[in-house]
Amino acid sequence: MIDFSIYNPPGVGNHVHGSTMVERGNEIVLVWYSYKTEEHIDGSLSLNTLDITRNKWNNPRKILDDFSSRSLGNPVLFLDQEKQVHLFFVRLEGTYWDSAQIFKTTLLENTWSPPQKVNTPQGMMIRHSPVSFGKRSFLIPAYDEKTKTTIIFESEFPFTQWNEVSRIGDGLIQGDLLQVDKNQFQIYLRATDDPRFVFRAVSYDNAKTWEEPQKTNLYCPLSGIAALKSRSGKIIVSNNHTEQHKRNPINIALSNNLGENFNIINEIDTTGNEMSYPCLLQTSNGQIHISYTFNRKMIKHAIYDEHELLC
Repeated sequence: MIDFSIYNPPGVGNHVHGSTMVERGNEIVLVWYSYKTEEHIDGSLSLNTLDITRNKWNNPRKILDDFSSRSLGNPVLFLDQEKQVHLFFVRLEGTYWDSAQIFKTTLLENTWSPPQKVNTPQGMMIRHSPVSFGKRSFLIPAYDEKTKTTIIFESEFPFTQWNEVSRIGDGLIQGDLLQVDKNQFQIYLRATDDPRFVFRAVSYDNAKTWEEPQKTNLYCPLSGIAALKSRSGKIIVSNNHTEQHKRNPINIALSNNLGENFNIINEIDTTGNEMSYPCLLQTSNGQIHISYTFNRKMIKHAIYDEHELLC
């Protein structure tokens, strides 16, 4: 296992949260949001890139600096079918997350296109990447910050017009959507109240309808989670596996039976600091990457060989 610590660029405050990753050529693009005191005040977006061949991070920088003086947050990176990098994020139109408006921008070489507003109402949020669906479409897991309801949308390039496909149980948000086979999707969600577990819902008709969400054997102390279907077909979930209301330690859990049950296979970090909001990515060389917030002061990034993690 290889691990790194990534810090904010100068001038954006000392606090970090909500990282997202994507592979582009020979690099990993990492985006997170930075803030000075309160996470919903004066938030901005920061970026760094990892040279995969050298396992070396470059210098962090602020992005979309000229877009808005309002607070930004919740970045989500994804690749389209042409391997072009896009970024969703929210801008707070008011004073808190329930006023969030989703925007979208595209990475053009080393610059970002002017952000475009998505047709979702204020209060709609996104936490994890869309899933490619067919030749042009993406399924996008989002949630309503006001009602705490998860909503699946479908969208095509340029990804500013979203059409609702389905809804999933109340009190479950920030879902990570996985395509398990041709028609089956699963989504792993965090609870907003008791019972404090990671929940799993299954769809057998391309996310149009969902079975009743079921709690897994993984705890979730009201904190973000991440899920990944590995190339070997195993399901990986990262969560804060504790019954206590705290955000440590942070773990990786593995399911060999498509989420029916999980075994904790790795405690990534067991220090007493906050470790939260993981993001999981498997790159083309088979390595599995995890990024997460550490003590709100840095983004931690770890790299595992698939055999090392999944054996």
